[in-house]
Amino acid sequence: MSVEDRTEPDPTKQGESTADDTLFGETRIATGVEIAGKFLLQHKLGQGGMGAVWRSLHETLGIPVAIKFLHPRFAADPQLLRRFGREAKAISVLDHPNVVRVFDFGVHEHVPFLAMEFLAGESLEDWMALHGLPSLDDVLEISLSVLAALDAAHLAGIVHRDLKPDNIFLARGRGGERCVKLVDFGLAHVEDPTDSGPTLTRTDAVAGTATYMSPEQCRSLVVGPSSDLYAFGCVLTKLLQGNPPFDGASPAEVMTRQMFAPPPPLRRPAEAGPISPALERLRLDLLQKAAERRPASAKETAQRLRDALDPESEAVRMATRKSEASLGTREERAAKLGFPVATAVPTTKRDRTRFAHRIRLGQASGVGTDAETALAVQGVHLVDGEPDAVTDSVIVLDAGDQLAEAVEALARLQAAFPLTRVIVCLSDLDNTRMNKLVSAGAADIMGCPVNGGVLARKVDRLFRRRR
Repeated sequence: MSVEDRTEPDPTKQGESTADDTLFGETRIATGVEIAGKFLLQHKLGQGGMGAVWRSLHETLGIPVAIKFLHPRFAADPQLLRRFGREAKAISVLDHPNVVRVFDFGVHEHVPFLAMEFLAGESLEDWMALHGLPSLDDVLEISLSVLAALDAAHLAGIVHRDLKPDNIFLARGRGGERCVKLVDFGLAHVEDPTDSGPTLTRTDAVAGTATYMSPEQCRSLVVGPSSDLYAFGCVLTKLLQGNPPFDGASPAEVMTRQMFAPPPPLRRPAEAGPISPALERLRLDLLQKAAERRPASAKETAQRLRDALDPESEAVRMATRKSEASLGTREERAAKLGFPVATAVPTTKRDRTRFAHRIRLGQASGVGTDAETALAVQGVHLVDGEPDAVTDSVIVLDAGDQLAEAVEALARLQAAFPLTRVIVCLSDLDNTRMNKLVSAGAADIMGCPVNGGVLARKVDRLFRRRR
């Protein structure tokens, strides 16, 4: 399989023909056709909405090559044509073992094409779908290769802008050895002083894959190398737990969470084994909302990753910490490490993230991810479990249909946390059930399932009433 057909939909899933004969406008692309006088088309690897990818033979060198064609109707669009050309230029600039090579770029009978290194293997996305979570040794090998490719790209003034497991290719060499290749630079931003055309990173356009996009990319801002590092943090999260940090019912919901929601704790399966605190700190640093708070470079990230996965290095650093005279308060230490802790509500809404505590009775699940996202927009981080101190906070009691249990929980919470306001979320609400909850001390009541936006406004109102 060619690496670059990953950028287009799988034709077998799109209901498109995979016959080795394609008519692009008035140009016939078929087996046996010669491209640029040196590439002989052999068979089609895939076809999507924007073009097709063919396995070909470099007749001079005698090696297989992947040829990517852009459909003529898109070649008529100057922006898409420039993007196609940018992909060719970005890859040609990067002579790196972890970046797919480009051999040629041109036009065959009005059809733009890109000739690239042919790779046998599979994407990281496909590999994980088949094998599950990689070992930590594999995490280190794959990550260091990706970071080396990003470092080379950034030094050359190139930001990939679409880093994701689909664009990380695990290629197999002739001897069966694995080589990790970064592919698909179609969305790359290239610092090119000779290109006077409009930038491909316009502030009025969003491009990328929502689950791997940085907050600034979600806002359609011009991005830098740090945006790729955020995407790598999302990839690292997938490598460690099987899923990227944020998901949602729609790309818009995912992008909202990328912009506002704190990264949730790592959900690593028990059978996969624990990871070091240093690795979790690195993951959270990569997922910082503010670009300037992320690691300074891919090279620095690679070194921290080596240290985090080196038991001897971690042991030395932990021993050094224990000898320090003062480590600060629990809240100060947690803030440095990026972990959420129960703390006093800030004086103003913008001082720092506020925390609401979600407590579920039984298997209740009326407060879902949409509520988390809506709260995050209001600057409120929803965490599971009770506060760990007597604090002025907000508790969201997700009670399901358990009225009696909710009344008992209200009594216990009032005794343990007298300053805390409790919002009760209960199904099948009527006046009688609401009166019982109010009498038991509920500050507010909502029906289940909860509307996230309404809950966010209620929580924000309770915080403001406290002041």
